[in-house]
Amino acid sequence: MIDRDGVYGVLAEDGTFSPVYRVPEEASPPGTPRWTSDLGEHVWDSCVAFVRHAERPAHFLRDSDGIGVTDLTDRGREDARRLGTLLRGYDVSLSSSPVPRCVSTCVSVAEGLGRDLPVERREEVGGYGTALYLDGYAGHVYREPGTTAVLGNLSGRPIEGWHPLEECVRRMMDVILPFLSREGVLTLCVSHDLFVAQLVGGTVGRFPSDRWISYLDGILVCRRGEETYVVWEGEEHPYAGPLPAADISPASPPRRVVLPPSGPLPEVRFSAPGDIVWAGPPSDGKSLLVDSRGYFRHVRADGYPVYGRTYDWAGDFRDGVAPVAVEGVGATFVTDFGDLLHNRWFREVRGYREGVAAVRDGKGWFHIGMDGEPLYPERYDSVTDAEGGRCLCTSGGVAVERILAPVSDEPMGP
Repeated sequence: MIDRDGVYGVLAEDGTFSPVYRVPEEASPPGTPRWTSDLGEHVWDSCVAFVRHAERPAHFLRDSDGIGVTDLTDRGREDARRLGTLLRGYDVSLSSSPVPRCVSTCVSVAEGLGRDLPVERREEVGGYGTALYLDGYAGHVYREPGTTAVLGNLSGRPIEGWHPLEECVRRMMDVILPFLSREGVLTLCVSHDLFVAQLVGGTVGRFPSDRWISYLDGILVCRRGEETYVVWEGEEHPYAGPLPAADISPASPPRRVVLPPSGPLPEVRFSAPGDIVWAGPPSDGKSLLVDSRGYFRHVRADGYPVYGRTYDWAGDFRDGVAPVAVEGVGATFVTDFGDLLHNRWFREVRGYREGVAAVRDGKGWFHIGMDGEPLYPERYDSVTDAEGGRCLCTSGGVAVERILAPVSDEPMGP
């Protein structure tokens, strides 16, 4: 992987350069959820917004046992409060998965609304028994990531521990449809990405495998007279019942990438033969892959993907973290659990070293910690990676040494 004039690409043996990621002028991470504008653009008598919770801390494989009790980050609470301000003027009712981050999202939304609203906790909104059941799934959580499991379920390949797609959607709609009897009310149901993705695919019939559900992203289920319909990304779809499968083919067009010689191609679970065309050497127990459409992903040594989606560019894993990038959006980091490390996006990023990463925004290069926050306010023309807690930063041809952080022997973590 090399960079030429703001373009990341692959350099083949014959000198052919294939661009894969063009550095944007500014990072453009997901902003206001599309469904909030859909609320005012579509006519409804009653509406349910079925959404993912706000931002939570990232998980690594080594600490994924605690994922069920993870709460929101400070930024997540602020984003949920901001969502509440957008919903002022609507008669809002709140329903939530009993998981803390979902309940906290509802509480923060109520704060943004400026109202003291009760939060109805419903196991069916995002707990075990709706889409998946605990016995059987617990054995898969360390192997197959939830995103991959959901994409399999959407395509008609349910795994042990998951109800088939049609059953998942029916169970969710059994909760949602009674809410539509509330005339003029917007019911906000806060759930999880694994549930929202299946509700989208099982009602719309389409969920691209190169797209995922961002924090506070969601779908609308509406009633207009006697008609029930769903709204996803601005489009109305009549609801006639849950679907047994959905089209998960990628939305991004194939691209021609001329590749250098590949290492041994690993056997990737749930990938069709020939889907993987290039593999890099293992790093931190994971291999960087390029698929037959020219997009990037990672796979573990046991053949399980690290996450379900693909990226326009990706780098090697180190200490459980890898850099990734999305065309037109920016670059960030994922963990070996498939989570976004801190949901902070930049124009360019380099891999973490000693718990510190070099990143670039519209003003220049600087360093961030594991929480994605800058370690200092200055910006530079170039910076080196951390080594022994120090780095060199260059601006206008003048290099200065900075002390970034004490070196720790402890493993990196969120």
